[in-house]
Amino acid sequence: MAKNFQIRQHRNSDNLHLKLFGVFDATSALELIHTIEANAGDSGKVFVHTCSLSDIKPFGQCLFRKRMAGKIGKNLVITGRFSEQMGPLEKMR
Repeated sequence: MAKNFQIRQHRNSDNLHLKLFGVFDATSALELIHTIEANAGDSGKVFVHTCSLSDIKPFGQCLFRKRMAGKIGKNLVITGRFSEQMGPLEKMR
């Protein structure tokens, strides 16, 4: 785990909520991807809350978006101030 990044998770009903803290870089992206993949099967929807991130680095953003393409918007919901940067590539066009 990166020193400057943290994921806190909790469940309600069938949903998993992941709240991100700190700087989202490539290491953080891999940690988030692993957390989603390890826990998504038990959840209806996975919510990623970005309101507590302080920054998103371009490589972390690109890595997350490419690896999660096709999942975002279906069972993966991104909220908060960085939701557009982490959202599906179609939003940027």
